[in-house]
Amino acid sequence: MSLSYKPLWDMLEEKGISKMEFAKSVDISNATLAKMGKDEAISLTTVDKICNVYDCDIENIVKHISSMKMDGESSQILEIGTIILADRFLSEYRFSSSPSKLDCYYVITSKKSNEQMTIFDDTKNYTYKVAVLSTHLNKNDLCIPVLNLKIKNKKMEQMYLHLDTIRTFPSHSLFHIVGSVPNTVLEKILKFNAFIETL
Repeated sequence: MSLSYKPLWDMLEEKGISKMEFAKSVDISNATLAKMGKDEAISLTTVDKICNVYDCDIENIVKHISSMKMDGESSQILEIGTIILADRFLSEYRFSSSPSKLDCYYVITSKKSNEQMTIFDDTKNYTYKVAVLSTHLNKNDLCIPVLNLKIKNKKMEQMYLHLDTIRTFPSHSLFHIVGSVPNTVLEKILKFNAFIETL
């Protein structure tokens, strides 16, 4: 999705309010809270209710992300498991046998901090690794099936995360956030990372 509720989560953390306390205070359902947790759209009526209860502006609740650069600001909301759409194909990732536009979807598989902060720059920069997310199946053991994935309000019945395509995502690349992988897939990515670190 191109929405982020990070401003709201940050505000609640500052006030020491849990997500469940927040949901109760604004009288929203668990389903709505879950949608917000996945950065999915909710009604403006709900946003208005939150603004009234917490005496804040819409900007304190949600922000729209039209297009982002891989930089310090985007680092604040990008996490492992985030699905991104690059503005251009990264040719080394593209499957020659599948010209589908789906081949420019990537999943962030790791996020490492670059400890190069100075007194003049308090933004942490990160190096990201990404892997291709595609409908194309490779005949190897490094594909993770991803079932019933919702990308940009479109349900994809079966996709595959190709861990054999993991590369560093170029800094300052333009991209859009379009979703996140299910927790079961995230757990497999984290296990894979732990295994790689033992090599």
